Amino acid sequence: CVALMLMGLIALQTKLEARTLIGDLDNVEHGGYGAPAVRFTQIDGDFSVLSGGRGGWIINHRFVLGGGGYGLANPKDVTAPDATGDPVPGELEMGYGGGILEYIVSSDALVHISVELLVGAGGLTTAKHAESDAFFVTEPGANVMLNVTQFFRFGAGVSYRYTAGAHFGGLEDDDLTGASVGLIAKFGSF
Repeated sequence: CVALMLMGLIALQTKLEARTLIGDLDNVEHGGYGAPAVRFTQIDGDFSVLSGGRGGWIINHRFVLGGGGYGLANPKDVTAPDATGDPVPGELEMGYGGGILEYIVSSDALVHISVELLVGAGGLTTAKHAESDAFFVTEPGANVMLNVTQFFRFGAGVSYRYTAGAHFGGLEDDDLTGASVGLIAKFGSF
C-alpha cells in the first residue's frame, strides 16, 4: 500500500508543474538596460541635484538585478577638516551607489510602474582634499514609466534616501537623508 501511494504521488508530482517565482528556467527571457538619471532633493536643507546612471539585467520582463550611482551635481559650501585637522572651507563632493533590485509591473503596457531598492555606500569630501567620510545608504523608490519605443523608456519617480554613518563638515545623517524626485531614460532590450 505504501509503495503504491508513493508511486501515485511521484506520478502526480511529475504531471503537475511546481509554481516558482521565475518560472521554467528553460523558458526564461533575458534583457538589459542602461539609463542616465537625475534626481532633485535636499542636502542640508538646500536644493540639490544628483546626476548619475544605472543599469541592470532584466529577467522575464519583471525582475531587475543591477547597480547604479549618483553624484552631487551642484556645489554646496562646507567647512571640513584637512589631513592636519584644521578646518578648511571648500565645495562638498558627494556620491553614492550600490546594488539595485527592481520589480516591474506590466512591462509591456504603454504606461507601467516599477518599484526598486538601492543598497550601497557613499562618500563625502571637498575639492580642497579635506579628509573624507563614508556612509551606508539605502534608497527605496517607485517609478512611472512610458514605453516610447521598443528600446527606449522614459519615466519619473520618487525615492527616499536613508543614510547611516555620515559625519563630515557639520553634516550628519539627518542632513543627507531625504526624499527626491527624478527623471530616468532607459535604453535597452526590455
